[in-house]
Amino acid sequence: MVGVRFSNGFGNNLFQYIAARLIAEPASLPLGVVARPSYYGLDEIAKLGLPFRYTPSDAFDHVVADEDYSTAAERGVSPDDRTLLTGYFEDYRHYLGHLDRIRSWFRPVQRRTDGDLAIHFRTGDRLFIKREFPVKPRVDDYLAAIERFDFDRLHVVSDLPEWRTYREDELRALTFHQRVREANSVPASESARYLNEFVEGLARFDPIFRSTSPAADFDYLRSFDNILFEHGTLAWWAAVIGGASRVGVYGPWRPWRGDANRNLSQVPLDGWFTWDRLAV
Repeated sequence: MVGVRFSNGFGNNLFQYIAARLIAEPASLPLGVVARPSYYGLDEIAKLGLPFRYTPSDAFDHVVADEDYSTAAERGVSPDDRTLLTGYFEDYRHYLGHLDRIRSWFRPVQRRTDGDLAIHFRTGDRLFIKREFPVKPRVDDYLAAIERFDFDRLHVVSDLPEWRTYREDELRALTFHQRVREANSVPASESARYLNEFVEGLARFDPIFRSTSPAADFDYLRSFDNILFEHGTLAWWAAVIGGASRVGVYGPWRPWRGDANRNLSQVPLDGWFTWDRLAV
């Protein structure tokens, strides 16, 4: 068996699942997932029709980490191996030569025939994390990126329950899949101001709002030919697997990570472009 340990986050789980299956499939090995039994990502991956076995971590003999993945993928595994992948595997070079194969694992979705644009606007913990806040793109940066699309209607796909302005107390009361400790969080007043500027700034487009489950939002995004997002791994895979012909991705990706930042915004796919902040 080849297994993978799921971290928190559905987009992370897509990378982890795909990385493990690319190794398991050539050896005709089943794919096992290690996670706490109540973890929501197990149900979300299952909703996509992706096969796996829920597996205890002691079922494996050795571990493949991020830095070992390229070697393990090149070497391959034997039918007797019991290998557990533990990491994020967010390097486009692992996948670029296998995109047709990866796309074949996902059920087709009905592609939109209009020219609508979808923005994946992840909030949740990203609205509060102190170390990210100074380098986050603002609404004017998004508006400049939107101008690079020729589109009809604008859709906003988000983990917010409603697309509207929020008071500080309303934001504090929202529950997301991960909570930020107060010591690592900006004041709620800053988070509310940041969010409300987006709601007000995009009001001119009268956007269509969508917020369901991670798997359903992923499939919804896959149906668009125009996609704009910041650094979301869910949106990244939706754009890649869906084959969107015009994709805008925030070029710095996650600049606060320094040397540990990922290369996902640099993936050399036709129709993709990077956008940045207008002023830093």
